[in-house]
Amino acid sequence: MNKGEIVRFFNDRLDYEKQQPYLIISPDDQIMECNWTFCKLTRYTKDELKKLRWNMDLTPAEWRQKEAETLDLLCQNREPRVYRKELLHKNRSRIPVEVVAHAITGHDGKVHKYLAFINILPRHKHSRKSWRKQRAYFTLLGYAPSIYYRCKNDRKWTMKWIEGDCYKLTGYQAEDLIDNKTVAWGDLIPPDDLERTWDVAQMGLRDSRPFQQEYRIITANGTEKWVLEQCLGIVNSKGEEFFEGFITDITERKRSEEQLRALLNDYENMTSEINNLTSKVISHLYMIRDTIDHKAEALMMIQKSIEDLLCIQSRLNLAKESVNRYSACQNIPFPIILSTTIKTHLSRPGYQGSGLR
Repeated sequence: MNKGEIVRFFNDRLDYEKQQPYLIISPDDQIMECNWTFCKLTRYTKDELKKLRWNMDLTPAEWRQKEAETLDLLCQNREPRVYRKELLHKNRSRIPVEVVAHAITGHDGKVHKYLAFINILPRHKHSRKSWRKQRAYFTLLGYAPSIYYRCKNDRKWTMKWIEGDCYKLTGYQAEDLIDNKTVAWGDLIPPDDLERTWDVAQMGLRDSRPFQQEYRIITANGTEKWVLEQCLGIVNSKGEEFFEGFITDITERKRSEEQLRALLNDYENMTSEINNLTSKVISHLYMIRDTIDHKAEALMMIQKSIEDLLCIQSRLNLAKESVNRYSACQNIPFPIILSTTIKTHLSRPGYQGSGLR
């Protein structure tokens, strides 16, 4: 992977990691929680949003009745509702959006809160291609094969309905997976990942919060793929537990991450080798300096070379520390930061290059 490919991957990774805006709303219209992308979309802070009401404060007057009716229907039948509205920005401008709303019920069967995912709509006519790009920016559905689904909370993850690119993602048609007709979704997940996905899902259901996780599936032709799942546990009026959400193919991203980890490992090996070599050169220069008893100019040159080599070692180590800190924050190594970090350190005042000629 050359520098240009690394830069392109880094930019694509940043775009991919942008979460879809969502918020949680109480039955009395109070905003209870939201993610940072919803704050960014509206330009309100999270604390400011928690003091606002979804329908009364963030919805223009002409949209309020339609939205209230939609949420009433959602409360009655508990089926996800998709509707369009305008969202009020902090500066009072309007943002056209599509809302995918879910009712979150407790074990008493009553609606305790609503979960709303927000998709930005284009303000003017776009081509189909540009619309897909804009939608993919805020959702997990993009060019990668993806599905939207509902499944039962059982060990087989029995699918009740599936929409999207099921065949491209799994090699099976949607009807093959629904009610485990041919194969169960749980059968596609390797045993090493299956138990972990169960534990994560039960925790999300227990806490009544959306969650996401990554795991592997084995397709119909035996190919291993990595998927990212973002979903929410719901309980209907009969007390039956389900999960609804998106599953999208992230195999290419995982392969790129492995390449980046290999690049970081090569970088660490390289810095260790450079440190070893410069240490040997410094040691030899010290020996030469201590044995020469004349030629003051040569002594000064040797001393300057020693200082330069020590400076190179110091700044390589600083660059390595910066990369490690960045990798720890991102939970993935990003060697693209290496060139910037090293250039920054080596361009600091006081570094004039080697004194050896």
